[in-house]
Amino acid sequence: MIRIAVADTSAGPIEYAEEGSGHAILLLHGESSNCRERLVHPPLANAGFRLIVPSRPGHGRTPLSVGRSAADAADAMAGLLASLGISRAIVAAVSSAGPTAVALAARNPDLVSGLVLESAVTCPASSPWGRPSSHRRFYTGCHQLRWKLLGLAARLAPRLVAVRMLAVTSSHDTLDIRARLRRSDLEAVRRFFSSGSSAAGALADWDHDVPEAHLAAVRVPTLIVHSRDDRSVPFAGAERAHALIPGSQLIAPATGGHFLWIGPGAEEITQRVIAFLKAL
Repeated sequence: MIRIAVADTSAGPIEYAEEGSGHAILLLHGESSNCRERLVHPPLANAGFRLIVPSRPGHGRTPLSVGRSAADAADAMAGLLASLGISRAIVAAVSSAGPTAVALAARNPDLVSGLVLESAVTCPASSPWGRPSSHRRFYTGCHQLRWKLLGLAARLAPRLVAVRMLAVTSSHDTLDIRARLRRSDLEAVRRFFSSGSSAAGALADWDHDVPEAHLAAVRVPTLIVHSRDDRSVPFAGAERAHALIPGSQLIAPATGGHFLWIGPGAEEITQRVIAFLKAL
């Protein structure tokens, strides 16, 4: 059973979801999401872990003032774990949560027992490997109206929305993706567009940096999972993180694009992540 609450922390109120028991995983969602995230969540919850999924600053009911920079957001996440009485946790980050996760692991070596970066941003905001400007434009103007329309489309025509979403974020062949989508993939797409999206949090994420010093300071077992055909967060960033984080592992599927949890190969990737987590 999932419990959603708001914790009072030294940085301010942080909304979070909690489910399961066992070794704690702090799961940091990506853009266009919050603590109600259901893309990465279900397989981990079913694998015997205690999942803590906060709405990151500027997302859900967590105000942006809790942590505008990656370092401040990392400190806020450490405060959330402290408020929940968790002294040691694995940190898993998706997409734009990468800078916060790296900063958290680098600044709190006694708190973080392992790090998983999935399709994660691990390069400076000013990097030539940065995300396409079209993605930034998506969060300006009538963003909430766009998101509601996408949510409606995902309910009425999930296969069409899934193919379009994967085509925009992957260089893989669209026809191949369409032919291999499962019913569970379509349900995941519906859930994704029903969780809510925050322009304030997404735009703040775009200015988060990942300095070399933070990557080099990570001293915990680290798994990096990043597709070579990711069009949202280029693979070069994953290579940079792998080179700088001592002893890190890199899984580089040839297909999958940015949304590693949907479409061909998703189950295999998930099982490899769970195997890594259980070995910690």
